Amino acid sequence: RGTLSLPVVPEVPDYFQADQVHLNFTTGRIEPTGAKARVPSNIHGDSRFLVKLQRPVALAMMPSQMEVLDRRARMHVYDEARSLELYFYREKYRAEYRALEAVMLQRGSSIGPGMPNVRLYLWARRVGRALQLDLEDIPGEQRKEMVGW
Repeated sequence: RGTLSLPVVPEVPDYFQADQVHLNFTTGRIEPTGAKARVPSNIHGDSRFLVKLQRPVALAMMPSQMEVLDRRARMHVYDEARSLELYFYREKYRAEYRALEAVMLQRGSSIGPGMPNVRLYLWARRVGRALQLDLEDIPGEQRKEMVGW
């Protein structure tokens, strides 16, 4: 396992228009995606920090609809301060998405009783324009209520 490295400005699928934007619900700002996205500042320096990963609930709940939902499936990755907020599309990062999804299914948490695991907290470190996720030293506590965010 070890670590998994992801870019802090992920590629977006081809069906996105060059001027695509998304609303950052934390800041209320409209921000560009893809090639026009800004490189997030590194408020953590060289220290490791906790990130939360979330995959689509619909995809987890309806595996029979995988082909339909797969094309637009994305994993949301962010830190508590939301200074880093990224979306990794399965279509562009298949191997990485599968690796994170496997760890999430084994060690993550669900959003309710009987629901599949769709949330995972991992230690991360910024290395230049990459985010390195630690897949070995996984926090033991994965419940949102206990982690606090």
